[in-house]
Amino acid sequence: MQNVLIAVLEYTKSLDEVDVLLSEHRRYLQDLLDQGKLLICGKLQPRTGGVIIAKNISREEFEKILKNDPFTKVSKHTIIEFIPSLYDDCLKELFQ
Repeated sequence: MQNVLIAVLEYTKSLDEVDVLLSEHRRYLQDLLDQGKLLICGKLQPRTGGVIIAKNISREEFEKILKNDPFTKVSKHTIIEFIPSLYDDCLKELFQ
């Protein structure tokens, strides 16, 4: 069973400062999605941060990805790692 890595980002700067880096941050994440390293990314509601979920990478690689993210200038992150035990059938291929 593959571990799942989730980063929860919390903004440490104003939304004005966050928005300055938003396009660069999205390009960075899209490149990683295209490489198959990330599964899903998005903002929290209310807009206080975001979530990044990794796909088939080590914790060390995920930490490097987060360290190189342009949003490191405007946020801090917490990594949550867990082993899925129950999931919808549409996710079966991800966890076998």
